[in-house]
Amino acid sequence: LQCSLYLLLEKDGQWHFPSSTLEEGQTLLDCAKATLSNKISRATEFWCPSHCPVAAELLAYPKPTAGKFGVKRFYMKFEYANGTFETGEVTGDFAWLDRREAMEKMKCEQDKKFLSYVL
Repeated sequence: LQCSLYLLLEKDGQWHFPSSTLEEGQTLLDCAKATLSNKISRATEFWCPSHCPVAAELLAYPKPTAGKFGVKRFYMKFEYANGTFETGEVTGDFAWLDRREAMEKMKCEQDKKFLSYVL
């Protein structure tokens, strides 16, 4: 490929990157690997060039929810190594998109602005 492709999932009319909740005792890298293998396929091999996220984002809730004031998102970069692409636990639509296409799918201006720096 001549450009990077990004996996976006669609849920309730909103496009987003695959995500999950970090479990107790789990590292960011382990969580990202598990999420990717669950969403795509356990038969697909990816490798991560770093244990560190490429970006982090803090989103504050307008009002505290269940004793939480917001959510932290960490973005990890993975590269395809081997295997076939099949959907796993994806319940809506999904797409592999280049940077321009990914930005067009994002509706929220805050997401577009943040991702313009990350992608």
